[in-house]
Amino acid sequence: MTAEAPVEAVFLDAGNTIVFLDHQAVADIVSAHGYPVDGRALQQIEGSAKRRYEALMRAGVSHADAWGLYLVTLLAAAGIGETHARAMVPPLRRAHDAMNLWRRVPDGLLASLARLLDAGIHVSVISNSEGALPALFERVGLAPFVATVTDSHDEGVRKPDPELFRRALAKTGQRADRSVYLGDIPGVDVVGANAAGMRAVLIDPFGFYPDFEGDRLQSVVAFVDRLLGARESPRIPFHLAFAVKDVESTRRFYVETLGCTVGREAERWIDFDLFGHQISAHVSETIDVASTNEVDGDDVPVRHHGAVLPWDDWHALAKKLEASGTTFLIAPRIRFAGEVGEQATFFVRDPSGNAIELKSFKDPRKLFAR
Repeated sequence: MTAEAPVEAVFLDAGNTIVFLDHQAVADIVSAHGYPVDGRALQQIEGSAKRRYEALMRAGVSHADAWGLYLVTLLAAAGIGETHARAMVPPLRRAHDAMNLWRRVPDGLLASLARLLDAGIHVSVISNSEGALPALFERVGLAPFVATVTDSHDEGVRKPDPELFRRALAKTGQRADRSVYLGDIPGVDVVGANAAGMRAVLIDPFGFYPDFEGDRLQSVVAFVDRLLGARESPRIPFHLAFAVKDVESTRRFYVETLGCTVGREAERWIDFDLFGHQISAHVSETIDVASTNEVDGDDVPVRHHGAVLPWDDWHALAKKLEASGTTFLIAPRIRFAGEVGEQATFFVRDPSGNAIELKSFKDPRKLFAR
């Protein structure tokens, strides 16, 4: 991006750019119908399905028909045969209509979109889809970062037709020469955006297009890093020291339960890396952990520490702890639902009784909002 043409708006494709096919969900549905497939294998062979979808779109085939043929190609390549693959389209379609199968948000994406907005860059979506993207974005945490959605289902025109891109520009009041479009299929996304006068970057996370001669990156996160500069820690790491009853039970809890790494240590103290911050546990014969205050219906320990995690990371950790049978002081929940401070939270205690809170905001910019 040159100084002569600053980027004022970033337009994004949806599928395989900001929301990805849940390969394991597809595998589970297909396997339940008697055709065992592996979710990881589906991810590795998805390139053939993408190329067929690209050819169908350029030939004028409807999105709905191309969607089914995309999955037929994917499943046939996975080894279940084209006849069986075609038989799986209706149950997959029903699952997709209930909750879009393209629903996996990649790590770091929400933080990168927040960086764009903080830099004053407009963010919107242009997609060949079914008219249900706003609801999906609400469910997966993308809604706060997307100003508008221009969907082929609503507009009656599909990519690569440049008219869909022109309508998005008109809707948002953005200039084509100061906008860039990020999408995952060269003949649909790059061709269409360029025809509308926009720059385009191919997002190719799985390396399906090694011979593409244009601008190609692995992810939206990589694009934002290039545009705004490589990410650094947004805040200076904090240091917290606290009392524990012994080193070994403390080590097991923070390493095995919370996933921390160990720093320096001695006979009566040990340091941990808690999500990029340094905490020091010191052996003490007296530990006071009793006092609480009421916060949104919970008795929250007055003395506690923890971290604010990205939305997806918080949910992954909560599921991990639930699956392992961890005892929660306050179980995973949404606090201040519908209010400015809405957040996900849970509390656990370490073996010394210290309370740890892990929380998350869908929109990281709301951390200090009032």
